This record gives sequence, C-alpha cells and structure tokens, in this order.
Amino acid sequence: MPDYLPAVLEFVSTQPPREARAFLGEMAHILNAIFGALRQRDSAYAAVLGALLELAGEKAQTIQPAAEE
Repeated sequence: MPDYLPAVLEFVSTQPPREARAFLGEMAHILNAIFGALRQRDSAYAAVLGALLELAGEKAQTIQPAAEE
C-alpha cells in the first residue's frame, strides 16, 4: 500500500464499487492499525478510517500493531 492514503483513496474512487470494496478489504488490517492508533490519541480522524472499513464491509476494531524487531 502506498504511504499516501489520499492517493490510494483517489485510485479506489475510480474503481467499480465491488472492486473498490475488495481493494479496501485487502488493506483492512492496515486500516485497522491506523484506526487503533488514532483512537488511542482520541483523534476525530479515527471516524474516517472507521468509515473506510465499513465501506469495505469490515468491522473497525482497535488492534495493536506487531512489534518491530
């Protein structure tokens, strides 16, 4: 996934709905990690990631990213 979410979302917006949902669903684990980090910081932007996950047919949930070695 590119590191610039607006570019990813712009690409997704050009896809038919079914493919867009599938594409977002493939990134659900990444979106959930960002969602969790934003929720920990009480950021209003967590709602944006929650909405993206909902559009993908996934449940927004707080997950802890794996520790880096």
